[in-house]
Amino acid sequence: FLISLSRIIIRIHYSLPTYSILKNQLLLFKGGNLCNTNGKGNKRVSIIGAGDSGEQILREILTRSDLKIVAVGFFDDDRSRIGSTIHGVPVLGSIEEINYFKNIFDEIIICIPAATNEQMQFIIERCKETGKKFRTLPAIWELIDGSVSVNKIREVSLVDILGRDEIYQDGNEDLAYAYLKGKRVLVTGAGGSIGSEVVRQCFRYEPELLILLDISEYNIFQIDSECNLRNGKTRHISILADIRNRYTIENILKKHKPEIIIHAAAYKHVPIQEKYPWEAIKTNISGSLNLIELAPKYKVESFIFVSSDKAVCPTNIMGATKRIVEMIINSKNNKSATRFNAVRFGNVIGSSGSVIPIFKEQIARGGPVTITDSEITRYFMSISEAARLILQAGALGRGGEIFVLEMGKPVKIDYLARELIKLSGFEVGKDIKIEYTGLRPGEKMNEQLILDFEELIPTKHEKIMILKSKITNGNGFNNNVKEIIRLSDCFSIQKIKTKMKEIIPEYEPGALSPEDY
Repeated sequence: FLISLSRIIIRIHYSLPTYSILKNQLLLFKGGNLCNTNGKGNKRVSIIGAGDSGEQILREILTRSDLKIVAVGFFDDDRSRIGSTIHGVPVLGSIEEINYFKNIFDEIIICIPAATNEQMQFIIERCKETGKKFRTLPAIWELIDGSVSVNKIREVSLVDILGRDEIYQDGNEDLAYAYLKGKRVLVTGAGGSIGSEVVRQCFRYEPELLILLDISEYNIFQIDSECNLRNGKTRHISILADIRNRYTIENILKKHKPEIIIHAAAYKHVPIQEKYPWEAIKTNISGSLNLIELAPKYKVESFIFVSSDKAVCPTNIMGATKRIVEMIINSKNNKSATRFNAVRFGNVIGSSGSVIPIFKEQIARGGPVTITDSEITRYFMSISEAARLILQAGALGRGGEIFVLEMGKPVKIDYLARELIKLSGFEVGKDIKIEYTGLRPGEKMNEQLILDFEELIPTKHEKIMILKSKITNGNGFNNNVKEIIRLSDCFSIQKIKTKMKEIIPEYEPGALSPEDY
């Protein structure tokens, strides 16, 4: 003991930590043999967060010998907790002091589901300093059923750095319940990244029926299998269908009578849609129009269209198709009992085909990670935030509005790549290189969330705003929409882009190549 104590005193002398560190290192010896409880195969963990979530995780660790985990101490920035014990496990110090105790644990568990982006960035940096593995409980809104369990602990991801600030507040829960409880809800694109999260979020508000529609056989199988594991009052049915087929869509609406439609189905990959704009038109415009025109006929109460920040001053086909559907939504305001609304998003962290899964694949292959430009920026939100905004928009929508989230500052893609490389345990430049490839066709350096002539109006939710824009109506616009749909059968990129420019004056397509004519 004297030798061990001497080593502690020497270490404290040279690292100059606070008095509380000395006191709590001694507490390790006084409070029990925590340092020597590793046992055969047991993993020693420290827990960041001495609140309710941390206490629940500790309780599960103490009662489940099969986990092979021993908790050796807590770290928390609430100074009043430091020096106390929770179920016999000491609160050793603040989060900033965790590195002084790195020799007593093998892994860190972050148990602060309500932590913001900035708080998580700070915590992650302190964890990195220890050189030990660290994992986290999901953010509070990822815990859909509200329960905390060791089984929900996962690897730290970019979602924890960028997408932790929730947009959904307790005061708006009643709105969402009133909107969805007991309703029949159709979700298109239900097996996609955003659509599947919308489905998960819907369950908590107890709709009567969830109608899951997707064109992908695999996606609809996956989300159906997941829903089959759920218990509760909400029934669900899964339908393999194409929104392009008007007769199929009409049959679905007639048979199942949805009161709410959340339209998330779309083609969204910018470079691919630049090559095949006729397919983007047939799905993103014609398919959407089928749903929009049939909704009033079958007495749909609320229709929510998932748009994109690429619809603002579009430079690509994908953004232009989204903007045209926004204009259609706007034109339908007050034309029927159905409330038509759109939700405009930035980029969704981790959605299929987005930069983060691509970066992960490149890192797994040993690099390089490819970025189009070192200065390119994007707005980001987590998938759970995106789904929540959709539901909130439906609850707030009165018809004709486009909702936008206050998304903070845009993020450099270069920063994302570097953080992801570091989170993967590699060193930028040494282990994994970054290469810059130049902008792709239709790609912007920076996205924007509103047009110059649009005005932002606050709602009762501090992070959700309404865009007040010009009303789109008249036979001229309707004829243009019919014409762009007709042109999808001509396979001429030049004719399609020319017509889109006529419909959307702010559309700025890239230069055409000879084969585009």
